[in-house]
Amino acid sequence: MVIQHHRIDKSGISPGRPLKGRLGLMSLLVVLMMLVFAGTGYAEPFRFVDVTGRATLPQSGDTDTARRLALEDALYQAALEGGADIVGYQASVRDQMVSDELVVRPSGSILNYTIVEEAERGEHYIVSIRAAVGSLPEITCQNRPFSKAMIFAPEIAVSPAVPASIAAQVPVMLNHLAEVLQQQKTLGVTLAMNTPYQSAGDFSLPSSFDYKAITEGRRSVDQGDFAVIPVLEILHRKSNTALFKKEEAIAILRLKVLEGGAETADLDLHETVVMPLGTEGPIRSLSVLSRPRRADVTARFLAPIPPLVDRLTKAINCRTLKSTLRIDQGELFIPIGSNQGLRVDAMGVLDDPAKPVQFLSIARLEPSRTVLAPLDPYLPASSLVGRTIEFLEFKP
Repeated sequence: MVIQHHRIDKSGISPGRPLKGRLGLMSLLVVLMMLVFAGTGYAEPFRFVDVTGRATLPQSGDTDTARRLALEDALYQAALEGGADIVGYQASVRDQMVSDELVVRPSGSILNYTIVEEAERGEHYIVSIRAAVGSLPEITCQNRPFSKAMIFAPEIAVSPAVPASIAAQVPVMLNHLAEVLQQQKTLGVTLAMNTPYQSAGDFSLPSSFDYKAITEGRRSVDQGDFAVIPVLEILHRKSNTALFKKEEAIAILRLKVLEGGAETADLDLHETVVMPLGTEGPIRSLSVLSRPRRADVTARFLAPIPPLVDRLTKAINCRTLKSTLRIDQGELFIPIGSNQGLRVDAMGVLDDPAKPVQFLSIARLEPSRTVLAPLDPYLPASSLVGRTIEFLEFKP
């Protein structure tokens, strides 16, 4: 007798006990065709499932054993919801197949679960659970519907060799930058372009003792919001050939982005504009004609600002929304809320390699505060304080 073993990996199999037994060749073909035509898609990488396991109560009245068996059955079904492996066996004698078998084993991973209900019902003990199955998705873009940013004083550096007409473009560029920023529908912008970021982040003195805070007001960036520091640099470049001298002005506009509470920028976007200033040669008329008109200079310097602001808005709204868990009167909360684009249907996750994965849902959403509830209602809130929560990618 020869036994041939075939392994078929397939996700998306309906939950159920292992399918094992004698099957005819036609039955095997039917099952495989069903897998090909009905199970071509893979299961979602992460989702919640609600399943119920059951076990027969023994005559001895040992409910503990029945409870464990019912929980095992529920976990098995939840694992099947995350995918299954189908293993096929064929047995043949003298090149003639005499039997074939299929074994279905769960391949899904259970990230976490909580018992929703357990009770004795007739001759059975049932356990209902809500489980997170699959694998945690990589958050590539948070898809925030709205974000807030404060624009601080720009850092400006202009080469002394640049003509006065080019240096005069600095305020024009910065004013246009402010206008375009305020036109963004998914970005709430506060202009603080007279306040350097360094002084805004210095809270070593109370406001009542800080002269700048008293006279100018203190600008602070809340957790979950962003600080943007424009940096404008205009350089002068000259190149010579045998007959001509060529001059150019190079404007580099950068936007440094810091998350609320951060001391260093972790996002830096920039655009560069090269503006020819003219060419000097042996023919004076050609040198005069090569000089750019003021209107052309302004248009060229302003052109890259809208796409740069568009990149900034998209980058900010894609940033992962995260915070540190705190506790107040027994409630878990974070100091961010709807003002930072958080939505009531968002799901938070605590993914620490050294600890079990924990999921939290939003119990109460406020403008600048969010109260959270663990998936497991029996988990002490105090055990999660200090851990960092990240929110899974929002659906557009």
